[in-house]
Amino acid sequence: MKRAFGAILSFIFILIATPKNVRGVELYLDTGVGLSQLRGSDRVFGNSEGISPSLGFGLGTLLGLNFTNQFRPIQLHLGLGYRVFTSSGDTSQFSFQIPYGLLRLETYRIYWSAGISPYVFGTDTQSAITPSSKIDSLAILGQVGLLWRVVPFFHLALEGTVLWNSLQAGGVSPRFAWDGAFVMRFFIIESGRKKGSARNYDGWRYPFGIRL
Repeated sequence: MKRAFGAILSFIFILIATPKNVRGVELYLDTGVGLSQLRGSDRVFGNSEGISPSLGFGLGTLLGLNFTNQFRPIQLHLGLGYRVFTSSGDTSQFSFQIPYGLLRLETYRIYWSAGISPYVFGTDTQSAITPSSKIDSLAILGQVGLLWRVVPFFHLALEGTVLWNSLQAGGVSPRFAWDGAFVMRFFIIESGRKKGSARNYDGWRYPFGIRL
């Protein structure tokens, strides 16, 4: 974990130190909160309440890098993220915490992402699964988001994420997990708006040009 953190800091330092006309990239932080659910997680937690629990909260953060020209119609992004899915039964609360790598295709208004991680951590308040216990599995995430490009240094998005968790012992648990989140994007390094470019921003007043 310390090595990974050090690699991230070194990566950010190199980007900041590199002249803008050389790097031509954007670095940003996505952070979001919303609702989530873990369905069919009884195989992981050994608790029948995990079959069809109620809604919980979802949290997510992502350090993303756009290393293609920001004015292209389709951009390729890479990212390192951390996501939390939760659900609640009658007497139990379940959660998954997943650090993951991500590949994203982004257009002016929509983005599609895919992520993968062998590091899955789970918590169940009513079983032997203790907080932050590692689960032997491989997590795959799919994601789609609707963007509101407010200004060059700040964007908003509505985002949906689904999770499949393949157990090393065989089978998938949870069989299906999802979250829907409201996301804020803050640019750490942004290329800015070129004068006369075709790219426009939505501004603060009208989301997607529609009067509130």
